[in-house]
Amino acid sequence: MSVRYDDLNNAETLLKLSVALRDEQFRNGEEISQNLNGIIEALKTNLQNGTDQVKSETLKVLINLTADSDRNRCYLISDDPLIVSLWNSAIAIFASGNFELGRFTLILVSQFVHNTNNDRRNVEYLSKELCLFNPLIQFLGSHSVDYGWNVDNWRFVVELLAEIMMEYQDIIRENVAYKNIESLDILIKILREHIATSEDTEYLDHLIDCITVLTSFTDFPGIDSIDANKNICILISRVPTHIKDAIKLKRKLFAISGSISSMTSFDNFNDVQFSIEAVKSIHEFSDPYYLAACLINIGNYIISSEKRDAVEGAIGNTPEDFISEVFQIRYNDIVQLQCFHFLTNFLAPSTAHAVVGHHLPLLAVATMIVTNQQYYPEVVRVFAKFLKKLLTLSAGDEAWKKYDLEFWNGFNQLQLTPTDGTELQLLALQSYLKLGLTQIDPALAEVLVSNAFSTKTLAESKNRSIDFPFILVKLKTIGMLNHYILQLPKEQVPLFIKSPSNYVSDITTIFEMMETIASQLSSATTSSQQHAQQIFQNALAFTAGTTLNVLNTVPFQDLPGPPSPKWSLMDKCKAIVILQTPPSQ
Repeated sequence: MSVRYDDLNNAETLLKLSVALRDEQFRNGEEISQNLNGIIEALKTNLQNGTDQVKSETLKVLINLTADSDRNRCYLISDDPLIVSLWNSAIAIFASGNFELGRFTLILVSQFVHNTNNDRRNVEYLSKELCLFNPLIQFLGSHSVDYGWNVDNWRFVVELLAEIMMEYQDIIRENVAYKNIESLDILIKILREHIATSEDTEYLDHLIDCITVLTSFTDFPGIDSIDANKNICILISRVPTHIKDAIKLKRKLFAISGSISSMTSFDNFNDVQFSIEAVKSIHEFSDPYYLAACLINIGNYIISSEKRDAVEGAIGNTPEDFISEVFQIRYNDIVQLQCFHFLTNFLAPSTAHAVVGHHLPLLAVATMIVTNQQYYPEVVRVFAKFLKKLLTLSAGDEAWKKYDLEFWNGFNQLQLTPTDGTELQLLALQSYLKLGLTQIDPALAEVLVSNAFSTKTLAESKNRSIDFPFILVKLKTIGMLNHYILQLPKEQVPLFIKSPSNYVSDITTIFEMMETIASQLSSATTSSQQHAQQIFQNALAFTAGTTLNVLNTVPFQDLPGPPSPKWSLMDKCKAIVILQTPPSQ
């Protein structure tokens, strides 16, 4: 087919060229290759100055030129001023709001993503050099269902936008230009308009994916100015429950809210107050995803004691009532349990009693977490951290009597660090020691005491780096247990030391392991390392001193005299205590 390359500002000529380019041999042939530069120059001018008809035919030429032709696509991925100008002219069409021209531009863009071996390089160019997605999102924002757009139009644009943004989100996150408040605001507004009326869950899903990518930055200056987080939380509750994949959409919105409130730039106390009121209105807004997202907002805001106090002040005079409302949330999905991040940050001596008193929901939650831990390890970490802090702040609280052996044994199954489940039981024992071990289930007391003297966890972790907090908890618990035993009538001591020889053997092994740790800490050079070394030595001396006193009690008098394991352990304890005793002045 004969084409006049000197008359490409004419719609009829452009149509002939477009038809000719449908032929693969012609498209990739020598004639096109020789005239490509002139063709592009003419097409650029058309996009800048042509009528809508000329622009339409021009875009069709570009679409057919790049169809299944990496050679021609590569020509259009260049920092050559002519090529950049062509692309900028094409992208400027989005600002016109003309859907037909915009649709052809989108088809052109899709040529560089589909059926090509260079898709990643192409997207990097379109994203970094041309910042394509902001104009594309603003193209969406220039339309509304009130202006005659039908669902197919929205679906067409959003589907391609979501596909590219999700597939290449790492590229987008490298471009700070996408921290664009206007673009994010447009997407949220469109979602708000459509979520209650559209039953096209695939379209809604794509739209939410676009928002997910834009909110995946660790920092987004000005994001509070559009109430992004508050609006996302509200949208969670507005997802129609009867539509297909409603829970999937809620979960994605839930994750977006968490991303926003985790940003370093998140400091919106208005969102916190809104979230507090939402939880207080639990009987009116019962959607668990919505309420859990609100709790995460509050938890992420609390990064200091001052902010914790500000939250308690916003809650009012009844933080206990607020905690009760938190435990009324229907935790029917493990993801919602991330709200225990809020409870962890909100815990204080003044609120710990109110939390530990809700034993029934905590028992149910613990069972759910342990059962599903392989799917949600992050939730397990959040809950373990929460429980450790709760045990520390509420040691000796009478409410702990309601937590049974099954509850504590469940944490032996935690698949995190080797020490997590054991540490929880050690902290539990510290709490029960303040209550009195004779006041709780004897089977529970026996398990917790056995855990305290056990060397198993230490042996399993000896080849790993030192879990310093666990070591301190271990030493403190043994010391407290020794001290408790010393206060007992002698006839009750066998309840907790069933075998004096095993006690000697276990404590000896523990001290030998502590010698290895002491050796590692002895090379401390920084002030923080030296401080840690001193804390460790003090804890070790406390345990050694109480152990020495226990060894002098009645149950141990029948053990063999020196030399024997008992006397070797006593000598070891004396050496540790003497080492830590300040010299007399």
